[in-house]
Amino acid sequence: MDPVSPLSPANLERLEHQLLQRPPARDLVDRHVLLSTKVAPALQQKQAELERNRTIDVLENRLDPNIRMRPEDLVNRRVLLSTTVAPALQLKEELERNRTIDVLEKRLDPKIRPQPEDLVNRHVLLSTTVAPALQLKKEELERNRTIDTLEKRLSPKIRPQPEDLVDRHVLLSTTVAPALQVKKEELERSFASDRVNNALAHRATHEQLVQRHILNEDE
Repeated sequence: MDPVSPLSPANLERLEHQLLQRPPARDLVDRHVLLSTKVAPALQQKQAELERNRTIDVLENRLDPNIRMRPEDLVNRRVLLSTTVAPALQLKEELERNRTIDVLEKRLDPKIRPQPEDLVNRHVLLSTTVAPALQLKKEELERNRTIDTLEKRLSPKIRPQPEDLVDRHVLLSTTVAPALQVKKEELERSFASDRVNNALAHRATHEQLVQRHILNEDE
C-alpha cells in the first residue's frame, strides 16, 4: 500500500487516535463550537449576539481613556518597561526585586521564622493568654523602671566625672596629645609588668612561709 495514501496504516492509526481524543458534543456546545439541539437556532444566535455585545462593552469600558491605566502607572506597577531608562538598568531592578522576594520568602519560611511564643517573649507580640490591658500596664511599669535606672546612673552624683575616667584610663585626656598618652600608657604597663616580675622573682620560698606561720609544713 502507498505510504502517502489516506488509507495507509499510519494515517489510519493517526485518524483513530484523533477520533478517540475528540471532545464530546456537550463540550463543543459549551465552547460555542456547535449549536445545541435542545434550543432553537434563532434563540442561540440571539444569545451569542448578546454575549458578543456584552464582551464588546466590557472591552470598550476598559479601553476608555478615563478608566484605562496610563503607561506611567503600568511602568510603576512593573507591567511595562520604562522608555526613559535603559532596558539593562530595568532588568537590574528586576533582579534586585526578585532577590528581595527571595529574602522575604526565606524569612517567612516556617523553619526560620520565629514562633509566636518567641515573639511574645521578646515583647514583639502580645500574649493571647493575658488580657491586653494587663500586658500594656506591665510593659509600662518595666519601661518606667528602666528609665529610673538610667536616670540614676546618669545622675551627676553617681556618674563618674571625666577626670575620674581619665585617671582610670577609660577616657583619654583632652590636655595631652593622644600620641603622648598612648606612649605614657605603654610605659606604665611596662613598669607594672616589671614590678610583677620582680615580685615573683623574690617571692618567699615554702620554708620561709612555714617559718612565718603562713603555711603548714604539710601544705
